[in-house]
Amino acid sequence: MNVFRRNTNLTESRVSEVEMKFAFVVKLRSITHTSCDDALNDDLIELEQGRHALRLKLEGSQAQWESQVSELERDARELSAEVERLSAALGEAERGQSRARLEDAELTQRLREQLDAANVALRHGNHM
Repeated sequence: MNVFRRNTNLTESRVSEVEMKFAFVVKLRSITHTSCDDALNDDLIELEQGRHALRLKLEGSQAQWESQVSELERDARELSAEVERLSAALGEAERGQSRARLEDAELTQRLREQLDAANVALRHGNHM
């Protein structure tokens, strides 16, 4: 019976040791899962913060883009108006140039006629 008791004590000691190891493994897994959950949670928070920062950056870029588009549209309208104004001024200048050429041609014609008349008068005056 002494042997049996010794074996029983040994078995109880062994069971207690196994139970302690099992409890340790369970606790370790719990800690590991908690650590993994915490790490995943931290990663998720970091990703959400990054996503939020990117969304803010995108919204800022969109606002800047819209502002630039508005400026370019305004510039295009101003340039279009300037083209219209310059086209009208060019047309007026071309009409003025045509009038000046016509007046110049008429004046040249009158001067030739006067010169011819003066030459004729001069020839008649020298023959007498």
